[in-house]
Amino acid sequence: MKTLYLVRHGHIENPKNIFYGSAIPISSIGAKEMTAVANDIKSAHCTPDKIISSPYLRTRESAEIIAHIFGIQEVSFDERLIDWQVGDWIGQPLEDFRRFAGYYHQPFKPNFDGLETYNEMADRVIAVLDALRDSLADNECGIIVSHREPLASALLRLTKRQDNDMREIDLPKGSAWKLLFDGSQLKSAEKTFDRSSEATKKDII
Repeated sequence: MKTLYLVRHGHIENPKNIFYGSAIPISSIGAKEMTAVANDIKSAHCTPDKIISSPYLRTRESAEIIAHIFGIQEVSFDERLIDWQVGDWIGQPLEDFRRFAGYYHQPFKPNFDGLETYNEMADRVIAVLDALRDSLADNECGIIVSHREPLASALLRLTKRQDNDMREIDLPKGSAWKLLFDGSQLKSAEKTFDRSSEATKKDII
């Protein structure tokens, strides 16, 4: 079996509650979350062959904390793991974006007008995931560090769920999902570790 952990970056400070860009660092809380997640993964007897991260500052810092726990000298960065591409919404109020994107629709129906679609995000994340998985030998593991919507989009496809299940993917900041593969076949996908702070437990984006 091969194991991949999908890790969402740690907590950030976002006092203006905006859709933040690429240069936002994790907070001291986020650093503690990532240390805890790394130790959880280590306790699960995973010694990663490779850690691949989005190059955004918050994911880079998160991945480097994990790498330090494992004594890994170098993290690989891949542009395909960057956050949801939302055009002019960067820097705009998250509440306004959530309304525009359809997060409050009942039943949930996402609006992709001018936004990257879930399928587009899943394509790029799964391409990285597949390459990492295929590079592993049996009983080896790897770690991917990215952002909620890209990771959740990949999980939607891998678990054969629909777009309207996006809000149900439980992936707060400072948490991880474990994917278990037999060769290239996914055998299980489950949330395994959650070190998120109370402030971000229900933070969708």
